[in-house]
Amino acid sequence: MTKNIKVSSTIVFLIIFFIGIYLRVYQIHFDDYWYDEYASFWVADPSLSFSETLKRSYNFNYGNNLVFDIILKYFFIIFNYDPEIGRYLPLFFGICSIPLLTYLSYQLDKDKSYLFTAFLASISWYLISYSQETRCYSFSFFLATLSLIFFIKITNNNLKKNN
Repeated sequence: MTKNIKVSSTIVFLIIFFIGIYLRVYQIHFDDYWYDEYASFWVADPSLSFSETLKRSYNFNYGNNLVFDIILKYFFIIFNYDPEIGRYLPLFFGICSIPLLTYLSYQLDKDKSYLFTAFLASISWYLISYSQETRCYSFSFFLATLSLIFFIKITNNNLKKNN
């Protein structure tokens, strides 16, 4: 009986996950670049040296998006320096955030509420729209979710050791 429940829960999660992927990919290039998207594109110019990229990041936004800018720079080196291609990096982090947030929910509560969390993460307009823009928000959300997962794992391991 429990095996059937696990299989059906997995199927439901995969359907929700693919809906989330579809909503993020659908019309990814619908809007033109915003000013801050152009700023990320400008800072991550692969023709610049690493130190020039750091200088641009510090001069433009005090280095607040530095890690994202560096990752974006190398993303452009690999795939091509094009504004349309720049949107695929936040898309990747936005898609990866869905299963991470679902797993975080499962860590907190082992019942099927993680499926509801997956559904909310998949259809959230905020998460979808920022997954379609060359900004660091999807990356920040991804890192925050990952940090919470590791924090809970470490806390649970320490509690088990103390008991």
